[in-house]
Order: sequence, then structure tokens, then C-alpha cells
Amino acid sequence: PATAPTLTTSEPGQISTNTVATSPVKPTPVISAPSTSQSSEFEGTMAPNSLTTEEDSDSDVDLFTDLSRHTIQFSVSAHTERVYFYDYAGRYLEDNCLLQDITDGSQLPDLLAGSARHLEAAQHFAKHWDNISKATKTKLYSRVITDLEEELKKLYDSRVVSTTRHTRGPAPGNLPDTVTLVRNINVGKKKVEVEQSFTPAGDPLCTSCSKVIIKMRNSEGNPKLHPTTNCKLTKLPFQGRFCSLECSKSYGIKANSHFVRNILFGLELGVCQICGLDTSQLIRQLRLGEWEERAKLLNSTILRSLTERQKKNIVEKPTEGLLWQADHIIPVAEGGGGCDIENYRTL
Repeated sequence: PATAPTLTTSEPGQISTNTVATSPVKPTPVISAPSTSQSSEFEGTMAPNSLTTEEDSDSDVDLFTDLSRHTIQFSVSAHTERVYFYDYAGRYLEDNCLLQDITDGSQLPDLLAGSARHLEAAQHFAKHWDNISKATKTKLYSRVITDLEEELKKLYDSRVVSTTRHTRGPAPGNLPDTVTLVRNINVGKKKVEVEQSFTPAGDPLCTSCSKVIIKMRNSEGNPKLHPTTNCKLTKLPFQGRFCSLECSKSYGIKANSHFVRNILFGLELGVCQICGLDTSQLIRQLRLGEWEERAKLLNSTILRSLTERQKKNIVEKPTEGLLWQADHIIPVAEGGGGCDIENYRTL
């Protein structure tokens, strides 16, 4: 065994040397730095702690979103028809303009004027947006959209396929053991009986989406299921039948053709989506003329192809119900029944 000298002090000013046995000392391995002339096995890869900027990266695709860093996204306002621009990560770019400005190129924002790639994407979006019906646009307003065709496909795939023209009764609930009761609600000055689903605890479910609207409890705090709860429900918004305005509107479209006509007229103003005839303006002109003038005016439009009986009814009493109808884009027989407003058009 190797020995190592130790220094001990016996007396002040004297130093003596003694030998003490120690355990064998293992040599410490020496790690030499790799030569710069030799290629490393990690050559060409990024070090774990290194950072790269967007300019240094060779890839233009974000690994988390699968979107190109040059991509811009669009969102159209339902109130002003202005289009707002977002980057690939969904951040607002503090720039917007009218759709008409993109189409004619008269007053382009700096974001589009400074990039041919962004301008081309915006023009492609504006062109396809103009070809969508106003009823369909109501489902796309305020959405941040990258690919308009993809959004339309999602909207089409999410529709309910039904060969029944109108929805009747509450929507099928997702909760087990639901109970359907008959309620009395106020429609104008009349009392109308409607069906509504309840949970076993007596909580009313939304007639459109089947979500619990409110927790109903009696004075002891125990669950209560009884038709007399109708008195409490009628004091709630929508008389306790719907959880939101959107659900109330959606169910009205699916269940009431008169409601559909009112909504559709507010969107398309009675203009035929195929031939472009403004039936609202035609009605005003017909009501101002005499019988012969009405017949002459009617025969000068595309409606001259109607039967003589139909034209006679229009001339005698011009009304909206005789001039246009809420047409199903996808026919009811092909699964377009019980649909929302995007499947309707003025015809």
C-alpha cells in the first residue's frame, strides 16, 4: 500500500515527519476536450439549451399550431362588416378594413399594402365570403377563420340530418331518466300547452340544448318534481323553456315556419338568392297601381312564368307570402329538415 507523509508539530518551532498508511488512491480520469478537427456525433443538431429566433429558423411552420408564420387569419364583424386581421397564433394585428376595400384595392391597410402574400390571402377570403348567403354568414361572424372552405365544411358536417320539416317537442336529453311534463305557457293572450323535459330532481332542461336551466328546490331544500313548478318557471326568462337567447332563436327556426320567414327577411330583405328579384320593392309598386297596371308590371318580371291563377292572386292581393318563400337549400327529403337558418334562402 502507498504511504503518504503527514506533518505533525511536536514542539513549537519543530516539525517532525511521520508516515501513515492510507488506502489505495485511484487515479482520476482526465476528460479532454474534443478536437475541433474531429466531427462531433451531435454535429448539425441544436443544443438543448440554445434558443433560435424566427429569423434564424429554417422552418416557417409553428410546431404547436401547424400554421405558417406568414399566415393571417380573418374575423368579420356582424355589425359593421369590417374584417379584422390576426396572426398565425390568433393575436390581433391591430389592423382592419372593409371587405369592399379588399375587393377594389382602393384603401388597403398597411398590413396588406406591404405584403403581396397577405393581400392575396385577403382577396381570396373576400371573394369567397361574397358568395356565401347572408343566412350562412350569421354562423361565421366573429369567428377567427384561417380557411373559409374548411369552416363551411365544419358547419355542414355539424348539421342535424332529419327528414322532418319541423322539430316537435323538446330535444332528446343527454341525462338518464328524464321526465317529460306538459306545461302551460303564455303566448300573447292565450295559454298554450307545451312539453318540456325535467331531471328526476325536478330541474327543467332547455328545450333546445337539454342543459339544466335552473336548480328547482322546495322550502325544505329537497328535490321536487311536480307540474305546479310551472308557476315559478313562467317568471324566468323565456318562461323557463330555454337557457339563452341563442337557444330560443335556434329552436324557433327549427319549429316555426313563420319565425323562419321573419329571420330570413331580416337577413336577405326579400331578395331572391337565385335571380336577384327584389320582391319587397315589387310589392310596394304593385300596391300603388291599379289592377291593369299590376298585371302589366307582374308580366315584366320573371314571375310571368307563374300560372294564370297564381298571377291573378298576386294582382288581386299582393303579399309577401305569394311572392317569395323560405326555401331549403338541402331538401327536407335529403336530410335538410329541422335545420337552422343557414339551410334557408329566399326564393
